[in-house]
Amino acid sequence: MYAQIQDYIRLTRSSLQDLIEPYRYSDQDMIDALNFVMTEIHRIRPDIFLDVKYQRPLKRGDISAYAPGLITTTTPVNTYVPVTMRYMHPIIWYMSGYLQTYDVADTQDQRAQAFMQKFQQQLMTVTAA
Repeated sequence: MYAQIQDYIRLTRSSLQDLIEPYRYSDQDMIDALNFVMTEIHRIRPDIFLDVKYQRPLKRGDISAYAPGLITTTTPVNTYVPVTMRYMHPIIWYMSGYLQTYDVADTQDQRAQAFMQKFQQQLMTVTAA
């Protein structure tokens, strides 16, 4: 099962307590974070994308699993992200950590590092089922 772009944005906003408009982090910031996490997953665990290639072919409108970083503000938010939902929490942690680095307070930097470490640990320990 796969989640949509809007799911990742909504859950990341919830994690960052950024639920009231005007948002602290723009939609473009959220999309940038999602693009960065996709490239990190490709770098650290390229095998995650084999599920898309061999078990569920991408449909028209899906993001290409072989060219991360193609999400833009014009990409429909109901487009599926080609990573199974078992990796949803690590992706949200990365996006939250990435966006937390925008804040300047020292406590935010520590929180951002904690999110990034959780991402890395979870990405390396979640096994294919």
